[in-house]
Amino acid sequence: MKYVPLFLSFSMLFLAVLCSPEEEPFFSTDFIVQNSSSEDLIFVTADENDFVLESQAEQGFFLSSDKNEFKKPSENVGLQNGFRLYQRNEGGDLVMVYEQDPIDDSLWIFTEQFEYDANYKLVITDADLDL
Repeated sequence: MKYVPLFLSFSMLFLAVLCSPEEEPFFSTDFIVQNSSSEDLIFVTADENDFVLESQAEQGFFLSSDKNEFKKPSENVGLQNGFRLYQRNEGGDLVMVYEQDPIDDSLWIFTEQFEYDANYKLVITDADLDL
């Protein structure tokens, strides 16, 4: 009979864990750059690494998550200092060919993928580049 209270205690604990409310989901936002230009472009990361974004390709650069909502590009920590793309000149130096500083949310296309997943896409064309 002394096992009954112990069994009841474990049963209540098991039910409490089993019936506990799920954690609130986080809203996840990807930030994608689509290079629709005829030029290969270079993105320089915060830690000074070059990343080549080939012509006619797209690449996700930043990810943001929030408990309450999707984050706009201007609210993303990775874009707080603006967004720039470069090319190398004949001497091998980086030359800026695109700049968005401050970030203009209206230039990024929003697409909700799933209930808690979305992306913003920036499409770069030849007309956007300062060549």
